[in-house]
Amino acid sequence: MSTDASDSVAFHLYLDPSQDGLGDGPERQLARCREARDAWAAQLLPWLASHVWEREPLQLWVWDPADSRTHGRGRRGGGGDEDSPAEEAHVWGRLSVGGSVHDEWVVVAALLRLTGSEEGVSATLRDGDGELLLIEAAYSLPDWLTPENAPDRAFLRGGALHLLPPSPEDERRGSAGPLSASEGLSRLRRVCAGLRCGAAVRVGGVASRPELNGRRGTVVVEESEAGRLGVRVEGLEEASLHRRGEEAPSAWLTHP
Repeated sequence: MSTDASDSVAFHLYLDPSQDGLGDGPERQLARCREARDAWAAQLLPWLASHVWEREPLQLWVWDPADSRTHGRGRRGGGGDEDSPAEEAHVWGRLSVGGSVHDEWVVVAALLRLTGSEEGVSATLRDGDGELLLIEAAYSLPDWLTPENAPDRAFLRGGALHLLPPSPEDERRGSAGPLSASEGLSRLRRVCAGLRCGAAVRVGGVASRPELNGRRGTVVVEESEAGRLGVRVEGLEEASLHRRGEEAPSAWLTHP
């Protein structure tokens, strides 16, 4: 795998947490990623068979957040600065394109194909200039989006591009702040899932009931017009909570 970041494209594919009730511990999460990597590689192989790559072919790897060797390989990716993905097990790849724009767009097409063929899969990608898809769409982007707050706001999911808008706190400040990859991914999942019944959540930032903060739960009553949901919190009774907490701007129901 090439180590030259200036002419490379890096991408990351994330699986939503499992909803089968078996949990998503580190080992199971890695196992799910390995299964997905193998299935996706088999899916892409015939589609890419006739493509001649400029320098190296597209390959899929499993990112293990506990393995520092994985971090070193991944963070030499494109973007001019460090490529810092969400700190959870996922599938990723990076290849040197040698200035071949065609290779970059083949990677984009592959990610659109993968995210569009399976529910609950999100992807990000960067090249040597930064957020590839946002750069190409520069003349159509909203005014609030800047080079400083653009990273980790653009995702591919469901075979389409998703751009995360400013949060209510951003709107109160009058500007959108930067996001980490984990924050952006959590917001995307929350929006796409709609926090429907059965969705796994984690409670945070509830000042009036601090014993709930940090606990996992399951949505059992869908969102009302008042913006409240019924959540069965682990180890405690069912609680009625705001999707965005009323006590503090940081109060959220998020995917664990």
